[in-house]
Amino acid sequence: MEQGQKDAPFASDAEKNITLVEPYESAMERLEACVSSLEGGRLNLEDSLTAFDEGVQLIKYLTKRLDAMEHKMLLLVKDAEGVHTEGMSEDV
Repeated sequence: MEQGQKDAPFASDAEKNITLVEPYESAMERLEACVSSLEGGRLNLEDSLTAFDEGVQLIKYLTKRLDAMEHKMLLLVKDAEGVHTEGMSEDV
């Protein structure tokens, strides 16, 4: 087995699907692990590409979650201020 393959902290291709039910904090920890692995310089080229790809997917997921949370917060503020928000989606 090549150096870095055995102890790589990122998920395999089958496991790296990110779902909307994954907690934000968990996804952030996975992203931090990917970045740490890449910065460590101990991964071979293929593992580096896998870690980079997972990091990109996690960034997309985290951005979507933050956007959804921001939208929900805006709805809550408008509701608290008495602004009518009927018809707006409140899903996060």
